[in-house]
Formats: sequence, C-alpha cells, structure tokens
Amino acid sequence: MNNKQKIIDLEKKLSVKLSKQLWKNKKELENILKQINISIYKNNKEIIDHIILLNDNNNIKIVDLLVSFIWTVIKLWFYNNKKILKEYSNWLKIDLNDSISLAWKYLKRLKNIHLSDYKWSISNTTNKRIKKLLYKWLKEWMSYTEIAKNINKLDWLVFSKARWEIIAITEIWRAYEYWNWIVVKEIKKKHNIKFEKKALTAEDNKVRPEHVQNWLDWWIKETDEFSWTHTKYANTWFRCRCTTLYRPIKNNKK
Repeated sequence: MNNKQKIIDLEKKLSVKLSKQLWKNKKELENILKQINISIYKNNKEIIDHIILLNDNNNIKIVDLLVSFIWTVIKLWFYNNKKILKEYSNWLKIDLNDSISLAWKYLKRLKNIHLSDYKWSISNTTNKRIKKLLYKWLKEWMSYTEIAKNINKLDWLVFSKARWEIIAITEIWRAYEYWNWIVVKEIKKKHNIKFEKKALTAEDNKVRPEHVQNWLDWWIKETDEFSWTHTKYANTWFRCRCTTLYRPIKNNKK
C-alpha cells in the first residue's frame, strides 16, 4: 500500500471517529440545555455564553481526536521522505514527548488554533452556529427542553457527516503539506541547501483544472510559483489532496 492510499484510509477512519464523537457531543449539548437554570442569568447573552463555555469541552474532544490523527500523518510524511532527505534530516525529531521538536510544536500550534476564536477554527465555526440558533430559539420563547429537541436543526452545519468529511480530508492533507513546508524551510536554514519541487495531485477526475496545470509544471525551483495558482506550495483548499514533492538540488551549496 503506498503512502497516498494510507493517508486516504486515515481520512475515512478520522471521519468515522469524528461522526461517533459528534453524536456524543450532540447528546451532551442536549443534556446541557435541559439542565440549565435560566433564573440565575440576567439576560440571553449570559445564558448563551455559559452554554458555549460548557460545550467547549466537546470542542476539545474533537480537536484532540484530530490532532491524534495528524500525528500519524506526520509519521507517514517522514517515512515517505526520509530517503530523499536522509543526508540532512538527522536532526529531525518525530517525538511527541519532546517539547522542542518541530512535530510537537506544530501539533501544539494546530490545537491552539482550532480551540481559538480564529475565523476558520473548529471551535469558532461550531460555536458561531450554535450561538446563532440559540439566540433565534430564545427570541421565540422556546423552553430549554424544546430547544434541546430542536438541536437536530444544527445537523447540516455542525454535526452533519458532510461537514466532518470535509474537515477530515482538508485537515489531514493540509497537515501533510504544511509539514512538508516546515521541514524544507528548516533544512534550508540549517544547511544552506537549494531545493526543487513538483506539484502532486490525487490523479483522479476530481482534481481542479488549475491544480492539474501545477502538476504539468513538473520540477521547478522551490522558490518559484506554480503557474496557475501562483502559490509556492500546494493549495490547501477544502477537500484538496494536492501536495508538493521536494528534493535537494545536487551540488547547489553556495
């Protein structure tokens, strides 16, 4: 089984795990709504802020699950590239117990982003949708039991299978490509090495036309942009499986 297929298998496994965890999260949110005592709050904002605070534990469970899969993606990246970079990569530490390793720092940063209020983070996008519907339901004077019953209305944007399939595919391949970039950047800095690169696609009929054109560029200088997307690395668009293959240029030290 090649590396690409292993990563695709990880997508599917992550999507299944996310779906199961989200079902648990939805039931937990229902329980939070049923048990909340509105008499202790001054206004709807206080009520909703408290519900979101309690629900943040569910966001943590989702992000922890994602990070555990990204750790496996990093190990797959290393296995796929160690022969190409073995002359320069002895300093690489693929160890989650080492707080100074690039892998540990990257996963910590990824987790912090997804638990932050950053516009595309898992925490932000989830909480934003929940808040919007809670405000709507409260204005309609629904009881919390009624709101809990209506939590299924969140499905298509928060708990739906489609959303989490997109996140699984996007985040796994984004991590693979970003780890690519991090390591090449560090090797360039430490060894003063020049690289060349080639765009890789999923090689199926779902590949975007501009990404096919990037692939047709073949090997180009690492500092050059790909011809159609005008980016220096593979695009990390939603549901995109494009990556970049790097290799050192022989006899290229200054």
